[in-house]
Amino acid sequence: LNGLGLQAGSSGPWINKFDSSIYQFSSHPYTLYNNFEYNWLIKYSSLASFGHTDISITPLYIKSIRIPLIRCDIINMTRYVHHHYDYSKDGHTRTYTMNVINNDTITNDTIAYYNNEPHISTLQATFNNSGTKLTSPVDKSSVISLDQGYHINNNHVVKVGLFRDKDSFFIPYTMTYGVTLISILRLGLIQQQQSKYFKSFLKLNLYEDMAPWNIVVTGQTVDYIDFDTKEFIFDQDIPKAYQIMSVLMNYKRTVEDFKRCGAKSSTVYGLPYVSDCIGKVDSSLKCSDMKKPVPCGDGTCHSDYISCLRSMAGNN
Repeated sequence: LNGLGLQAGSSGPWINKFDSSIYQFSSHPYTLYNNFEYNWLIKYSSLASFGHTDISITPLYIKSIRIPLIRCDIINMTRYVHHHYDYSKDGHTRTYTMNVINNDTITNDTIAYYNNEPHISTLQATFNNSGTKLTSPVDKSSVISLDQGYHINNNHVVKVGLFRDKDSFFIPYTMTYGVTLISILRLGLIQQQQSKYFKSFLKLNLYEDMAPWNIVVTGQTVDYIDFDTKEFIFDQDIPKAYQIMSVLMNYKRTVEDFKRCGAKSSTVYGLPYVSDCIGKVDSSLKCSDMKKPVPCGDGTCHSDYISCLRSMAGNN
């Protein structure tokens, strides 16, 4: 109790001789915990060994008073990653090299363009198919255009993206916030959250590859992020799906009656009717393009088996 400023006296075991200075901020033992966040982060957190990450740690203040929060920014990062969270459950083997790179040259050029204004985080960034546009909040006509994958972070221009390991194809991150739907579904959602995101999913346009690893949760809604296919929308095509399957099915019946229907050709997804009646095909012919997924006996890839049969008839 002496530590609280209470002292013994003759009128009893304790008297109210109280030292109010102990409640002053200057008396707080916070100095014993200076840089605790930094020391804890460095000592007890680590990344897996597949790659490296450089970070900048900045203490935060309110006026001149240090508060128990720190800001961590990725300066440069190279990590070797797989297709999506818990990828092995889905049989995915594709790998990527992920990069986050502070681009000092573009940062300095951007600062110089805006009259040596160092606080470029105030610029408004918009993203579209052609790249990133940085606009001054003061002068809307003052615009800098950058390639896709560039972002502003803590007054630096940063490039974020993946290199697909099998062909070194670059996939820029046009969005740096959000979590993939496959991740949060596997981590677990309560029923109300699932219902909310499902309704948001149903409102999206229709794209070719709307698997959950290509859907990202951004706050209260979801969005489609697959870089290869996001420019192609199928809302006008899907209503014809049943009729198109009917065309392929009935056409096959007539080809069968002509005794000209060979074996089904192998495609990436093995969808029905698309590659029927093809016959013998060179096994080395691989057709990964979804626009022409059908291996044909003429040695080329076709959109469907009817196109293949017509080509084969013309060649013969």
